Amino acid sequence: MKYSAQIVVFVLCLFNSGHCCRFLPGTTFPKGYTCTIPTGQLAWRTDGNLVIYNTKDNVRWESNTANRGHRAIFQTDGNFVIYDASNSPIWFTYTFGKGATYLEFGSDRNLVLGTPSAILWQSNTKNTEYSKATLHTHWFFEGDKIDIVLLDQCHNLPANWRKQASSIYTQDTCVKLYDGFNCQGNWIEVKPGTPSHDNLGDPRVNFNDKTQSVSPCGTFQQSQPLTWKEHWFEHNQNIQRVYADADLVVYYDADVNRGITWPFQFLGDVWRYTRNVYGDFGPENNLYAIFHAMKYAGGHPATFMDGHHDFRNVIDCGLEEPNAWVEGKGQHLELPIHEIAHIVESASHGILSSPAFGIWRDSKWAEIFIYDVFKGLGRTAEANDFYNRMMSNTNGDSFPRPGTLWFKNWFYPIYSKYGGNRALVKYFALLAQHFPKAGFRYSKSMNMGEFVHFWSGAANANLLSQATTAFGWTTEWQNQLNTAKQEFPGIIY
Repeated sequence: MKYSAQIVVFVLCLFNSGHCCRFLPGTTFPKGYTCTIPTGQLAWRTDGNLVIYNTKDNVRWESNTANRGHRAIFQTDGNFVIYDASNSPIWFTYTFGKGATYLEFGSDRNLVLGTPSAILWQSNTKNTEYSKATLHTHWFFEGDKIDIVLLDQCHNLPANWRKQASSIYTQDTCVKLYDGFNCQGNWIEVKPGTPSHDNLGDPRVNFNDKTQSVSPCGTFQQSQPLTWKEHWFEHNQNIQRVYADADLVVYYDADVNRGITWPFQFLGDVWRYTRNVYGDFGPENNLYAIFHAMKYAGGHPATFMDGHHDFRNVIDCGLEEPNAWVEGKGQHLELPIHEIAHIVESASHGILSSPAFGIWRDSKWAEIFIYDVFKGLGRTAEANDFYNRMMSNTNGDSFPRPGTLWFKNWFYPIYSKYGGNRALVKYFALLAQHFPKAGFRYSKSMNMGEFVHFWSGAANANLLSQATTAFGWTTEWQNQLNTAKQEFPGIIY
């Protein structure tokens, strides 16, 4: 095959009678390559999508690069990258320059990139399947219901569901119900086929209208731990909890000034506003905010569906100066909000991934989100300052064409003309309702035609003219738009 000379022969790894495929830096994968292990398969498909399957051929993870991916390479700089036909990166692990020595698809069905001493990136597809419990407000599975995806942690019920459950259904999983918050207080175990399946008021159960939190049986990850050992990317700090309430948990590393308290109220307000506008984010529904000083410049997010951050909604923010986070203004406010914007785009309506990320990339969606948060919280000075900076930008971005002014020519016109954040909210609702999914994850990335079609639906207006102003327009994009209208007729405008 074309790339056969470039393939580095993988090492057969023996672990607990299973095996794995290990690749060295410099490996380029040929289209159609597969690594099959007893628990699943890693496939670089001929359509340009990198996929991990379980033993039932269900997709457990994918790069969302179908019909775009052209070349997949574990580079010698430590970054694993998928390029399109024009040699532009469209997916990568953000691990360049970090000393990665191997890429391994292990016997636990997890794809891991790392060094001998640290995991730098992983797919979080270990050989476990999500189970689900369904609570009902009435006996015998009647009334309103809520599904709880049983991740390895405590799940606090949403406020409107506390002390409301009268029956529960779980097909194959033991569940513990607690009458206290954070899986505290009295509890019962519910196993498939027990009386509580039908009736929590059964005298043998006596737990009607008591449940406030839920966990899997056995050991599980505790909510809001006092200390938390970071285990993602290059982060390895023992961080300490400095604040916690029903919505927000804040952690500082050892170098953050303990006199800094502004995040407690501010981020709590931002998170409560976010949930009020966009809906809940996971059974626990908390935000975990991590702050670093003198290290880890920048930030990253994680969602309640991401095992690499212990299934928590996380914003992890760092500044390299010793007085980091003292002022509580400007970047100190905008960076955490930016990361929350990524949680919204990546986990709205309980569906993992952001189909439009390849189009707006990093920060473009976050810009309108930041502006709306400042406005929604009544922080007029910050909103006006942010607006003026965005509108005075004349350089723009290089995507999808050089000089694109995302805020000025796309997001703000939609926001100002079509209902403010109602259009933003509707976009994610339409995605959840209509865009293709595989389980709890979107199964493909958007193309430009689909992007304009869905945003037109969100605005309830044809945005082709606005898109032409913002991005230009091509014959390819028009063909994509025509196809999108046929494939998604439920998007109406």
